[in-house]
Amino acid sequence: MSALSKKQYPVTTVDYYSLTGGWVGDCFHEKKLIHIAENLNTSLDDIWALINAKVDPLQASIKAEYQKTEEYKTHTKHEQIIEKYQSQKQAFAKAYSVDADQYDYCYNVFGEVMNQKYLDEIIAAGRQRQRSYSSYYERESSNYGGYDYSSLFTKTDSYSDDEKAHLKKFYRTLSKTYHPDVNQAVDTTEEMKLLNRLKDDWGI
Repeated sequence: MSALSKKQYPVTTVDYYSLTGGWVGDCFHEKKLIHIAENLNTSLDDIWALINAKVDPLQASIKAEYQKTEEYKTHTKHEQIIEKYQSQKQAFAKAYSVDADQYDYCYNVFGEVMNQKYLDEIIAAGRQRQRSYSSYYERESSNYGGYDYSSLFTKTDSYSDDEKAHLKKFYRTLSKTYHPDVNQAVDTTEEMKLLNRLKDDWGI
């Protein structure tokens, strides 16, 4: 390796920003490195070892310097905004069962409402779908196994073990639908309050 290090070959041109983050290996053309390795009668691994020995300390120094600049702080803030935007966009799509791109018709990248009318339409449609789903679920549950569950929606302190098992299934299903963690774009506080009241009434 000491003999190899005495020879110099230009391997690539790397701009400043390529050294401030990410893997600079993408800037190198492997065919060129193979050609250099053949000229030096050595392996490609040896060439990469030489490159890393020179580039790694340089990249670390440039990164440390760059992270002290206002440009870096602005870049970091921009990435945080985009990350939050993408998270809110996916939560919005999940909450209202719509395509994620519909978020962009209602909000800007900072999460500020830009089209209240269209947002209200999406919220109304989403709540209607949830009501339709809940009604369907109740109808199907009432016919499940031929068992009449209508009496379970009245307050009583005397449920059988089988009835409590079914009630626990109801609670888990509904809590997954209305829990705030899966409805970040809509307020489901009242729905969860009612559901928790039912849980207490059911004694589960």
